[in-house]
Amino acid sequence: MDRISLLPNDFILQILSLLPTKDVMKTSVLSMRWRYLWKLVPKLDYIDVDENADDGTFVRFVDRSLLLNTAPVLESLQFKLRRKCSQVDIVFWIGIAVERSLRELNFHYHHIYGHIRLPQSLYTCGTLVVLKLKKVSLVDVRFPVCFQLLKTLHLLYVDYLDDETPKKLLSSCPILEVLVLSRGDEDNVISFSVKVPSLQRFIYDSASDYELVLNTPSLKYLKTTDSCENCMIEYMPEIVEAYVQVTCCNVEDILMSLKSLKRLSLCLIIEPKFPTGSIFHQLVHLELCTCETLWELLMYMLQHSPKLRSLKLNEIHNGLCGGPIFLWEEPSSVPKTLMFVLETFEWRNYRGWKKERDLASFILKHSKRLKIAIFSPEATDVREKYHLITELARLSRGSPELTTSAFPCHCREAAAKSLESYMDCISLLPNDFLLHILSLLPTKDVLNTSFLSKRWRYLWKLVPKLDYIDLDDNSDYGSFLRLVDRSLLSNTAPVLESLHFKLDREFSEVDIGFWIRTAVERGLRELNFYYSYTIDEPIKLPQSLYTCGTLVVLKLKNVSLLDVRFPVCFQLLKTLHLEWVIFLDDESPQKLLSSCPVLEDMVLNRADGDNVISFSVKVPSLQRFIYESASESELVLNTPSLKYLKTIDRCENCMIEYMPEIVEAHVQVTCCNIEDILMSIKSLKRLWLCLISEPEFPTGSIFHQLVHLELCTCETLWEVLMSMLQHSPKLPSLKLNEIHNDLSGGHIFHWEEPSSVPESLIFVLETFEWINYRGWDKERDLATFILKHSKRLKIAIFSPETTNLREKYHLITELARLSRGSTECELVFG
Repeated sequence: MDRISLLPNDFILQILSLLPTKDVMKTSVLSMRWRYLWKLVPKLDYIDVDENADDGTFVRFVDRSLLLNTAPVLESLQFKLRRKCSQVDIVFWIGIAVERSLRELNFHYHHIYGHIRLPQSLYTCGTLVVLKLKKVSLVDVRFPVCFQLLKTLHLLYVDYLDDETPKKLLSSCPILEVLVLSRGDEDNVISFSVKVPSLQRFIYDSASDYELVLNTPSLKYLKTTDSCENCMIEYMPEIVEAYVQVTCCNVEDILMSLKSLKRLSLCLIIEPKFPTGSIFHQLVHLELCTCETLWELLMYMLQHSPKLRSLKLNEIHNGLCGGPIFLWEEPSSVPKTLMFVLETFEWRNYRGWKKERDLASFILKHSKRLKIAIFSPEATDVREKYHLITELARLSRGSPELTTSAFPCHCREAAAKSLESYMDCISLLPNDFLLHILSLLPTKDVLNTSFLSKRWRYLWKLVPKLDYIDLDDNSDYGSFLRLVDRSLLSNTAPVLESLHFKLDREFSEVDIGFWIRTAVERGLRELNFYYSYTIDEPIKLPQSLYTCGTLVVLKLKNVSLLDVRFPVCFQLLKTLHLEWVIFLDDESPQKLLSSCPVLEDMVLNRADGDNVISFSVKVPSLQRFIYESASESELVLNTPSLKYLKTIDRCENCMIEYMPEIVEAHVQVTCCNIEDILMSIKSLKRLWLCLISEPEFPTGSIFHQLVHLELCTCETLWEVLMSMLQHSPKLPSLKLNEIHNDLSGGHIFHWEEPSSVPESLIFVLETFEWINYRGWDKERDLATFILKHSKRLKIAIFSPETTNLREKYHLITELARLSRGSTECELVFG
């Protein structure tokens, strides 16, 4: 049941709003219920990151979806553009969105050539709440602008006219709460001033040596990654959390401006003159980056943060290897915060150097209230990691709550996890095992394993199975050719077990011939060659393939055998698949098959114009044969050892010799001599039958070994069913199934209850299944007849065709009322 379609429009539109617009439009083909819903989706998302895709296709897609959208208000419009786009198109799209009362615009322009300009109407859009711009030029914007409702503004690598432009822009946002600013090297602004009284969250990133002036009295969150010469920050009494990484000269002023915060992450490159007094009287969590930090700063922070409960050290930026940590010396006095307040201590990327160990020992020894200490060693080597953990576990601890069961157990668990995580168990396996694993992957992925380690550097050359799949018409043709050439020629496996090609575009016969000849010279055992490219004439393979005496498996699709010179040699070939293969004449298949003395498995899928009128398969060793043809040609089958047969055939005549070894058959034919076919397969045990024309059923107990019969009801005459039951004395399992749905009901209306009941139905049948049961009168009569007369029936399974719950329940109730001849019969409904 399609429960989603039963939901109200509002719910469905909310779901669709989470998908890219391209996928949303595809839902229109689901059903009538969905045909026009996509037009009401209030969020449009256009992602165009493929620079090689068709420009016109993307432009038309945006035009149509944007113009046809009829949502009352356009909540969100997002563009992510990797290629160079026309200024005219972008101005047109955004102009339309502004007229639709746009509330959110995310415009990310990733093209390397310059910045793009947006229409002036955007900057007077009074409905905008969120505006995110990347690589946009504001040089030509005419002020004043109007952003009365704007609460979120992202300006990433935006170009301005001068220092005044940012001021004018921000002054037009009276209720702005979130500002993200990422500056480029040449944005035309020397001193960037952010004076926004309402701002609560500010993220700033700049690699240039420009000035930042920040006046934001309501700010609660600050994150700045800045290399400016000077950073002027006014007092911020509401600040709660800050992430500060700066190299400017006035670090002291910055720290003084942050004295009311509760959480601080600090990375300072230059040694600050630390402000005196308890300035961080609200600080409860401190994270200090150890890449360049001088350790006097840590002691100052501990001395002037009386409420600090959580301390974290982490080398995030990997500036200098250890650097200033060697300058740390144990202070003459211990900060009171360390002794009486600190509860949690964490050190990431701990390396265990002497000065690091001294600092760790100092903190653990003097922290009287410490509850947990977490160390994450930088080392990935298991032995080094375990050594560090053991060393740390021996350090004395000042807190009685930091017991042996807490800290050392945590360390031992970390060591155990490290052993599991970092030991490369796969690399310890023998080459044979690794090559077997690699043989399961496409060759392109196998080559990538050479970068894992020295252990894997040359293993790919020994993989005996090569798999080349090229299904992307837009991918680089030359790259694929180089991949095949290099990997095939570099392969040094003693025997090339398998070569597999799946090609969906046109390839040169010269290249393909070269690849296959190379493989044949390497003692090729299996070739799967699937050529899906549609051309007037299938591709030709080199003559050397047809004299490859080592081949065991050969699978060809869309290949021409017109120029093959006979005789050929397939002395070891056991499996042969020929799909849409073109022959020269009727003699070509006979000559080909006569060269396969041990062939056991054959699949034949014939093309309409394969130049063969009568296809003769005379293979004494053949055990499995699958045949499919839509043409009205003749099939001659002489295979005395055949055990499995599957034929889907519309031929005029199908000549099958007696097959005493046949065990299972799947027969769907429309030919005239169905009686001969049935007579030829009389020794089988399992039969699937779909007959389009009415056969004259052969007399006698011809199916004396049959134990399972599946009958397709799409066109089957029900006299066939009764005849099969009469002439199958050992049949315990019967299944009816309308698979092809050719006619609604078809010949089922012609069924009449026979005058006598087949003995196999009365005394043998144990399992009966009917799939796609519809409950029509004649179907119900047949079901009644079978249930009533089957004295040994154990289970009867009915799977109604309908998906409607009421109709399904009605059918089940109706079937449950039918009388059953077997007291053990259990009714099951699918």
